[in-house]
Amino acid sequence: MTVLKINCRKLDKRRVDFAHCNKAIIYAPNGVMKSSLAQVLDDISKGKETSDRIFPNVMSSYTVDYYTKEHKAEAVRETFRICKDRNILKEFIESHEKEAADIMVQLYDQREVVENYGKSQYAEGETTATLDNIRNLMESLKITAEQAMKLLKISAADQSRYQMML
Repeated sequence: MTVLKINCRKLDKRRVDFAHCNKAIIYAPNGVMKSSLAQVLDDISKGKETSDRIFPNVMSSYTVDYYTKEHKAEAVRETFRICKDRNILKEFIESHEKEAADIMVQLYDQREVVENYGKSQYAEGETTATLDNIRNLMESLKITAEQAMKLLKISAADQSRYQMML
């Protein structure tokens, strides 16, 4: 299963679920963000960060989740089938398949937890660094927080968030 979560181009927190197919036709009237979705999908296919064409300073993001727990288990079963077909650890897999599959799915889940924790730590570090930069500019140049954020090119949407944290 592939699930696409989008937070950009006025597609705030939209979710596109390709659970039962790998193709989709989107037919809708003008103004419902079909072109924006197409642009995000194009960015994903090219491995690019996405951005809003109208408001380039607004933070945009997307995530793509490929597997649910049941799909991870299916992927593990397919991996074991290939290993057995190629006679790789065949005897071990045949005698301990359920236990090994449970461990592999759990390892996938743990990896996701670690990745998500790393992402949250990165975001927290980025916020801390930005706040430090604002404070340093305010102190060094004797300017207001608003002036410092303007110098740092912090978007208007993010300025209020940083203002509350100062």
